[in-house]
Amino acid sequence: MPETATGPARVPWPGVVIVENVWIHLDDLRAPRENGDCRRFAIVFQCTTVSRGALAEVVAGKHLNCTITRYPNDVRNWGTCAEANPSTGVAIPETPTINAQLVLVGWAYAYGLHTDALVEEAAQAEANGIGLWNAFMRT
Repeated sequence: MPETATGPARVPWPGVVIVENVWIHLDDLRAPRENGDCRRFAIVFQCTTVSRGALAEVVAGKHLNCTITRYPNDVRNWGTCAEANPSTGVAIPETPTINAQLVLVGWAYAYGLHTDALVEEAAQAEANGIGLWNAFMRT
């Protein structure tokens, strides 16, 4: 299994990218589910679809460099992806990771399953009232 994957990305599901035919679950975040976290006045919104679309917008036209981690007792590939220079495949310094960008636009939650790396980004999205933190979406 490769430790990194570099190239353009496809988005099959919210919070998941495919780079070099490797499925990568974006680490430290959780995409919304179609349940209580996307319900407003008994109406369930298509938050998973919107989250998937937001991730597709974040990665559109970008060449990614994803560092892949395998955790014990978990068969999934977890990764942190960054925009990379298409000719070298090297991550562009000082740009937010793709993981952070999805949380910053408000369409994923910081999820401390492995680390607390995205807590500040989640707080910023909530303070800005965007995405899932929009006043209309909050109950």
